Amino acid sequence: MKRFILLAISLSACKWTDFDNLADQTWVRSQQKPSIGSTDYALSITGATIGSDGGTVAVVSTDAPTFSTINYDAKGGDKVGDNPLKLGQHFITSLGEKPILVNDGKGNVALVEKAIDAGKIAVVAGPASSPADLVFVGPPPDAATYAGTNLYIAAQATGPAMPNLFIDDGTANMPGCALLENDGTTPMAAAAVAADATRLWVWSKTGPVYSYDLTALTGTCTGATASMPFAHTFSPGTGARINIISDGAGHEWAVLAAHADKATNGEVVVLDLTKNPPTQVGTTIAIDGLLSSTAATFDSKDYVVLGIPSKDVNGTAAGQVEIHDFDPVTGTLADMPSEVLNDAQPENGQLFGRDVATMQFNGKTILVVAASNEVFAYYRTSLYPTDTRNPPP
Repeated sequence: MKRFILLAISLSACKWTDFDNLADQTWVRSQQKPSIGSTDYALSITGATIGSDGGTVAVVSTDAPTFSTINYDAKGGDKVGDNPLKLGQHFITSLGEKPILVNDGKGNVALVEKAIDAGKIAVVAGPASSPADLVFVGPPPDAATYAGTNLYIAAQATGPAMPNLFIDDGTANMPGCALLENDGTTPMAAAAVAADATRLWVWSKTGPVYSYDLTALTGTCTGATASMPFAHTFSPGTGARINIISDGAGHEWAVLAAHADKATNGEVVVLDLTKNPPTQVGTTIAIDGLLSSTAATFDSKDYVVLGIPSKDVNGTAAGQVEIHDFDPVTGTLADMPSEVLNDAQPENGQLFGRDVATMQFNGKTILVVAASNEVFAYYRTSLYPTDTRNPPP
């Protein structure tokens, strides 16, 4: 079952009710829970488009755990991809609070979870239409990221000499590294990881942000040492993300976004990654209930997208998404959103914004939002006003 409604509520645009009669010409497409064996659809999403026509989103759901895709045609029509995976057949019988789902920007995705076999990690990775599984010895995973074609998996630290970073370099060797934090004695404990062209960045569970040279992260990573840290004291919780933004002219920033560990108070911080150690730009933005985030470029302008699934909307705890302007030259993040998005008919417990992602659709970047048992694809907002469908209906 699909429904077509306009969900964008701009701070400056007209009311959604002004467009309520557009029917299938709406600027937003909603894919509701399909019959794939999961009762809690769309815990995590990520873009997985290959080619320039239409687009693809990978979706992880639970109870029972499944991996599936949504395929969008060039006109904006959508359907669930063929052969959704029942993850129990791929060594994953339960999912964490926030499943670790990442992409390499080239159509490949990776789901990383604790395997059904004790003391092992399970990875389902590859092209979103046909990922393969891999199981290897390791403690429960905490975070993952791609750097080029390599997948880096940060896992819980169980001792100073025990592996806590695993590298899938395509050879299935999965070498394990016993990395230490910047103090040289504490095992790395990552709440989030991200990579740029030369470094793997780590946001520690205790707050500091530091990096390792990617060239040192080979084999067992002998000699890999952490850089000077940004001495943060905020302890990020589940779903923390490091969003790296660069203008291609020497400016590089990290936008840290998370709620506190075992708490709902959240914050967003911008770091200048060209400084050693990194330094904060501007002031911290406090956002209660923050759960998801992503960096996005719409119509050649940069933004940070924040998902707040517990946000009250018109007296209903339905959830909301904020889109904030970001200046890639100065590192300035606007403290007030340029646009907010929520369901035009918000429902209590809808969890709108429990994950956010971007997708390449008809060669352009559009926003995709996950809610409880629903995924919304935005073909047009006030920030990219040209309809991205080709041709529009």
